[in-house]
Amino acid sequence: MPHLCRLAALFLAMAVVSASQPKQSDIQFYAMEDDKKSVHFGLLRDKLPKSLADKFSDDWSDVTYQIAQADEIVRVDSGGNLTSIGPLIREKACSSYSNPNCDEETAKDVCQIKTEVFMSNSREQRVPKLVDVIIQVDDQNNSPPNFGPYQEVEVQESAEHGAKLSLPKAEDADKRGFASCHLSYRLESCTPGKPADPTFALELQNNSNGGPRDVYLKLLDGLDREKIEQYAYCLIASDGRHTASLTVSVRVIDVNDNAPKWSPNQKFNVSVSETNPPNPLLRLNATDADSKYGQVHYTLVSDKNNLFSLTRRGSLTLKNPRELDYDQQIKEHRVVVAAVDNGKPPKSATATVTIIVLDENDNPPQIKIRNHHVSITENNKVPLHILNIIAGDLDTGAGGIVTCSLQPDGFNPPRFLLTAVRLRHRRCPTN
Repeated sequence: MPHLCRLAALFLAMAVVSASQPKQSDIQFYAMEDDKKSVHFGLLRDKLPKSLADKFSDDWSDVTYQIAQADEIVRVDSGGNLTSIGPLIREKACSSYSNPNCDEETAKDVCQIKTEVFMSNSREQRVPKLVDVIIQVDDQNNSPPNFGPYQEVEVQESAEHGAKLSLPKAEDADKRGFASCHLSYRLESCTPGKPADPTFALELQNNSNGGPRDVYLKLLDGLDREKIEQYAYCLIASDGRHTASLTVSVRVIDVNDNAPKWSPNQKFNVSVSETNPPNPLLRLNATDADSKYGQVHYTLVSDKNNLFSLTRRGSLTLKNPRELDYDQQIKEHRVVVAAVDNGKPPKSATATVTIIVLDENDNPPQIKIRNHHVSITENNKVPLHILNIIAGDLDTGAGGIVTCSLQPDGFNPPRFLLTAVRLRHRRCPTN
């Protein structure tokens, strides 16, 4: 029971002191961070000023130590030994700067852990002494640089030489983040043993705000998405001891830099029958190497006789199949067609299509006789020329050759004959 009373009196005295009594002394320790094990800062009594040590030096075993407030980093044992609670990591003990200023003076900022310890013994229990403890933690290069996740950047296919693509910077928590100011960078291929593609190079620039250097990819060569649509690099950051790697993917954004091209097998001449033309007369086929702007449609640019139509998919057809007449119209038609992509503005390729109309035997022979009634006198000498018969056919070739003959007149031998045929005209005169 007396022991409990003494303990209650001690806590009461501690509360009073923490609220009203000024601090008696500042004690400073130095320690190197250790991310593997607990760190021993030192023995408290070894650092006490003489005036304070004399109050307890009669019997150090009678001294009681206690951290004034809950502390997640420092603890004190019954013998007055100050140690860390677990590994001592400077970056956790002192908050880091997310965007440190890289000037040298600011970089000298130190990491200090401040805590308070009550000391008392049987003589001083009513008025325990409050000791202000400062522990300065020196940094080690034990934190590797750190990048964020996989990074994808985009660049227009039309980007000019010297264009720069911003890349994320690595962060290094050492020296409260100031180690980020002294990181070195290099660009490598992500495939072991293979050199990095020379299309891009690494460039570092001083930050205008005084922070860590800015990191860029600089374009050194022209881009052609139709040949290479994506580049991959590994960006390496080093603090001299540790490294970190970031996979960077550069995706080339398509621009409309290619016009449609006609298929190598595309025919632009077609021969069709005047009586039975195919439907369609011709199918057009063109391709465009662009991906985003490679959709091709077709248009009819010129059709002098307005006989043809062209679908967006490239089917050339006759508006009216009966309008093809070799014997009355032009034997050969020319139309201009275009293959157009979906760019803004679009690009196109044009071509002239020739449609040759083939004659068919679709016309009957025609006979023209100037006088259908002829009078002759008897007793004329024979053979007697009576009249001229003109016969012809609008068709050409074998279909336009006319053979003339007379139907039998019932007499034997016949009284009328076609004695001479001269094919002066393959066709009957229009007059």
